[in-house]
Amino acid sequence: MDDSTPLGVVLICISSIGVVCNGLAIWGIFALGKLKSTYRPTYILFLQPLFTDILFLLTFGGYLAPSVMQHESIFPPSVRQYASYILDSSQSYCFANNSLSHVFVATVLLRTTIFTGRTIQIAIAQHFLALTICISAQFLSPCCRLEINYWGFNLRTVFIPGVPNHSLMYIRLPQRVACSVIPFVIYCIILLTTRSISKNIHLKSNEVKKRRSQELRFTVQFATIAAFYTLSWGLFSLLPMFEFSHHLSWLDGASIIFALVNATSNAVAFLLNDVRNIRLLFWRKSITYLLLKACTIEKQRLNHSLFIITLLPSLIDSRIVVMDDSTPLGVVLICISGVGVVCNGLAIWGIFALGKLKSTYRPTYIIFLQPLFTDIIFLLTFGCYLAPSVIQHESIFPASISRYASYILDSSQSYCFFNNSLSHVSLAMNRFVYTVLLRMTFFTSARTTSIAIGQHFLALAICISAQFLSPCCRLEINYFGFNLRTVFIDGVPNYSFTYIRLPARIACSVIPFVIYCVILLTTRSISKNMHLKSNEIKKRRKQEQRFTIQFASIAAFYTLSWGLFSILPLFQFSAHLSWLDGASIIFALVNATSNSLAFLLNDMKSLRTYCLKYSSPRSGSVSLEMWSPTVFLLLLFMIDRASGMCFEELQPLSSQSKRVVIAPSQTETCLAYAYRDTSCVLLGNIINKDLTCSVKDKNEIVAVKCDEITTSTKPSPTPMGPGSGMSKLPECLKRESPSDNPFLPISQCEAIPAQYGIVCNDDQCYCEDTNNQLVVLDASNNVVSAIAVLVCRKGPRWEVISPSTKAFVYASTVHVGSPSCTYIEPPTHEQCMCDMPSIYWGRRNGDNLCGAGKIDYWEDYDKKKHTTPLVCTAAGWTADGVTVKPDTVNCI
Repeated sequence: MDDSTPLGVVLICISSIGVVCNGLAIWGIFALGKLKSTYRPTYILFLQPLFTDILFLLTFGGYLAPSVMQHESIFPPSVRQYASYILDSSQSYCFANNSLSHVFVATVLLRTTIFTGRTIQIAIAQHFLALTICISAQFLSPCCRLEINYWGFNLRTVFIPGVPNHSLMYIRLPQRVACSVIPFVIYCIILLTTRSISKNIHLKSNEVKKRRSQELRFTVQFATIAAFYTLSWGLFSLLPMFEFSHHLSWLDGASIIFALVNATSNAVAFLLNDVRNIRLLFWRKSITYLLLKACTIEKQRLNHSLFIITLLPSLIDSRIVVMDDSTPLGVVLICISGVGVVCNGLAIWGIFALGKLKSTYRPTYIIFLQPLFTDIIFLLTFGCYLAPSVIQHESIFPASISRYASYILDSSQSYCFFNNSLSHVSLAMNRFVYTVLLRMTFFTSARTTSIAIGQHFLALAICISAQFLSPCCRLEINYFGFNLRTVFIDGVPNYSFTYIRLPARIACSVIPFVIYCVILLTTRSISKNMHLKSNEIKKRRKQEQRFTIQFASIAAFYTLSWGLFSILPLFQFSAHLSWLDGASIIFALVNATSNSLAFLLNDMKSLRTYCLKYSSPRSGSVSLEMWSPTVFLLLLFMIDRASGMCFEELQPLSSQSKRVVIAPSQTETCLAYAYRDTSCVLLGNIINKDLTCSVKDKNEIVAVKCDEITTSTKPSPTPMGPGSGMSKLPECLKRESPSDNPFLPISQCEAIPAQYGIVCNDDQCYCEDTNNQLVVLDASNNVVSAIAVLVCRKGPRWEVISPSTKAFVYASTVHVGSPSCTYIEPPTHEQCMCDMPSIYWGRRNGDNLCGAGKIDYWEDYDKKKHTTPLVCTAAGWTADGVTVKPDTVNCI
C-alpha cells in the first residue's frame, strides 16, 4: 500500500471532524441564543468563517482525498477542467474569508461601540472582499493561480514560463501578512491597555464590568485562533519548498493538514468555551445523544493524538538536522506523562476540596479515586524511566541495580494497568445498582471501602500471576523498542497472555459494555416510574445518569487503548517509521489520563468557583458555591413553593421563633417569621401592615396564604398574642420544621463589614428598609441571587435564603462583603408579587424580571422551558395573553 491511501484516509477523517465541529458550533450559537445576547455583533462576525470553513473542509475531504487515493480526479474528463476551476476558486475564497475574519473580529474587540446595526453590513463586506481577493489572485493576476494537486497531495502553483508570480507577491502574501499583523497589533494594544482600563471599569456598574470580563475572554480565544492561523499559512507556504525523498512523499500533504485544522480551530474554540452550556443542551435533548457526543469527544482526542504522531517526522529531516526518532518520541512521552500527572493530581485535589467524599455520591467517588492514584504511578513510570531511557538509548539505572529496578517498574506498571482495568467493572457495577436496581443504600461507606481494597488486591494478584507465577511470559519495559516487550522462552507458550492478561482485559471491557447496554435499554422504562417520584429523587437520577455516561466513555476509550496496545506491536514498521512502535504506549498514557479529564470537564464550574474563592484580592472574601443537593434531598419531599414573606414582632426576640424559613406544603404561600418591624411584606412590597401571626414554639413555621392578602378592602384581622397557641386566623398555618441543621447565633459566623442598609439581630441579617432586598454577587460582581436574609448555619458558615424552585435554596458559604441592600421597585399588580418566580443572574426592577437585562428563558412548575415574554397583569403573570405560573427565570 503506497502513501496515498493512508493520507487520503487522514484527510477524510480530519475534514469530517472539522465539518462536525463547525456544524455543532453553528448549531450551538443559534440554540444557545447567542445572536440574541449582548454579544450579538461578535457572534455575527464569528459565524462567517464557520460557514465557509465547512465548504473548505468539504472541498478537501470530498474531492482531494478521494482523488489522492485513486490517483486521478473523481470527475469525468468532460467536466474535469471546469470542476477544477470551481473547486480551486472555492477553496481560495474560503481561505481568504477565514483570513479576513481575524481582522474584523479583532477590530470588534477593540472598538465595541461601532458594531451595533452595522455588523451585518460589515459581515457582507467581508465576504465581498474575500471574493474580490480570490478572483484577483485566481483570474485577474497575470500569474499564477493555485490548483488542487491530487498527485502531489496538496495545492500547486500553475506557473507560466518567464512570468513572475504576481498573484503571490502582490495579492496572497500581502493579504496573509496583513491578516496576521493587524490582529497581532490589536491584541497587543488590548493587552497593554487592559490594566489601565480595568481601573476605570472598577467604578462602573456590575453589568459593565461583567461585559468587560467577557470581552477579555473573547480576546484570548480569538488571539489563540489568530496565532494558529499564522502558523498554518506559514507552514502552508514553507513546506512545499522542501523536496522530500520518495518514502517521505506523504509529508507533502502536511500543509493541507494544517490548513484543515485551521479551518476547524474557530469551531473548537467555541465548543470548548461553551462546553458546559452545550452539554446541558444535549442533556435536555436525549441521553442517547449525549452518549454519542461523549464518544465523539474521545474520537477527537484519539485523532488529535494520531495527528501529533503523524506530524512528528516533519520535524526530522536528516538533510537538515541529524536526530533519530528516539529524542522527539521521548519528549512526547515526557509531555504526555507530565500532563497526565497534573490532571490526575488536580482531579484528586478537586474531589477532596469540593467535598465529594462528604456528599450523597460518596461511594461513587471512593471507587473513582482508586485508578487516579495508580494512574499517577503508571504515568511516572513511563515519563521518568522509559522516556529518558529512550532518549539516551540505555537504562537510566546503573548496571548493578538495573535488573532489579526493571523488575520493580515492570511489575508496578502492570499492577497499575490492571487496577485501572478493574475500576471500569467496579464503576459499571456501581452504576447498575444505582440506576437499574435503584438500591441507593447498597453502597455504604464500609462496603465501598472494602470493594476498593479488594480491587487493589485483585489487581495485585493478577499482576503477580502474570509476571512471576506463569511459566511464560512476563512483560518488560523496552526502551530500545519504545514500548513494552514480551520476554519469550523458547518452546514455551505465552500462558501469561493467553490465560491471564487477555481474559482480564476482555472481561474488563465486556462486563462494563453489557452493563451500560442494560442501563441504556432500561432508562426509558425506569424514567416513566420516576415521573411520580419527588423532585429530589428525579434530580439524583439525572446525576446518576451523567455519571453513567462519563464512565461509559472512559470504558470505551480503555477498550480502544488496550486493543491498540495489543495490535500495534504485531506490525513490523520500517526503519524510518520505527517511532510508530511507541504509539501503543502513547494510547496507554492517554488512557491513564482519561479518568481525570472526565472529572475535570464534568466539574469545571465547581472547580473554577472554588479557585476564584481563594484567589480573590479581598481577605476573607469568598463567592457562592454550588447549591447543596443534600439540602434539596431533605426538603423537597415535604415543602412547596414560597413566593414571599411576612414579618412579625415577637418579644423577647431570643426566646421566640428562630425564623425557620421553610414554607408549609401549600399551593401559594408567603412566609411569616420574626422581624423587628411589624409589617407584612412580599419581597419589598408592603401589603398589610396589621397582618401578623403568632407562634408558641420556636420550631414551628408560620405561613400566610398569598391569596388572602391581595385585596386591601379585607378588614385587618386581630393577631393572637405570643404563646396563645394555634392562631384562629384562617391565614395562619403551622408545621413542624426539621432540626437536622439548626441555625446558630449570628455571632458565631464571621462578622459582616459595616454596610449601609444591612442590620443583624441574634438570628439573621436583613435589609433595614423593607422596600429593599439583599443582593448577593459572585467573585466577578455578577448578580447571583436577590434574596431575603442571611443566616448562620452549622459550620459555622453564612447561608443565603431565597424563595426558589419549590423550596428555599440554601446557597452555601456566602462571602462577607458581597451582599448589599438594593431598592426593588414593586410590580404593578400585587398578584404578580405572590406569583414571583426565582430570578437567576439578574435583578428585578418592577415588572422587569431581569431589570436592565433580558430573559434568556423561564421555566414553569413542570420544568418546561419557555421564551415568550412575561407580562404583569391584575391576574398575575401572563404569556401570550394566558395566565401562567413561572417558577424560575434565567437572565442574560
